Amino acid sequence: ADGSVSWALAPQSRLGVGVYASQYQAKDDSEETDAYGAGVGYSYRWSDVTGFEAQLFYENNDVSVYEPVRSEESTSGWGGSLTAFRKLEVSDWRFTISRTFIPTGDGGKSESDQFRLQYKRDLSERLSFLGAGRYEKRSALTDTGGGDDRDYARADLSLNWFMTETWYVRGGYSYIWQDREDQAGDADNNQLFLGVGYQGLRRQRR
Repeated sequence: ADGSVSWALAPQSRLGVGVYASQYQAKDDSEETDAYGAGVGYSYRWSDVTGFEAQLFYENNDVSVYEPVRSEESTSGWGGSLTAFRKLEVSDWRFTISRTFIPTGDGGKSESDQFRLQYKRDLSERLSFLGAGRYEKRSALTDTGGGDDRDYARADLSLNWFMTETWYVRGGYSYIWQDREDQAGDADNNQLFLGVGYQGLRRQRR
C-alpha cells in the first residue's frame, strides 16, 4: 500500500513525496518481513526526449524468522535510483543506477544494488539494434538470509527487423553470469535466440 502527492514546479520539472508499507511472507511460513518507508522524487526534462528522474527513500524492515527457532530483527537504510535518458535522431539510450530492497527466493529480503545501461539505434526504417547490460550485487538484510548473497550480470544484443508494418523477426545473443556466496565458483551461460512477433501499434518512443 502506498500514497503520494506531486507538484509541477515548472513545465520542465516535477517534485513528489510519498509513504508506503508492505508485508512479505515466505510461502513455507518460515519468515515474514513488514516494511514501511517514505521517499521523495524529482524529475527534470530539458526537452521531450532528454531528462532524468531521481528518487530517494528511507525504509525500515522488521524481520521475523520462525525456523529453526523464532527470532526477530529490525533493519533500516537508504535507497534510491537515478535514471537518465536521451533520444537522438536515430538512436536513444537509458542509464539507471539504483539501490532497492527486494524479496528473494530463499524466503527473505535483500538489498539490491543495480547498474543498467540500454542503447537502441535504428539502422534503417525496418531494422533496429538493441544492446542492454545489467549488473546487480545482492546482500541479505539479516544474517539468516546470507545464503542468497550474489553477484549477477547480464548482457543482451539483438536485431529487430519488421517484415511488414506489424510482423517482425527478432534475433540475438545473451550472456548471463552469476556468483553465489554460498557456492564455490561462479557460473555463466550463453544463449542465442530467434523469434517472430506481432506488434499492432508501433510504440511511441520517448
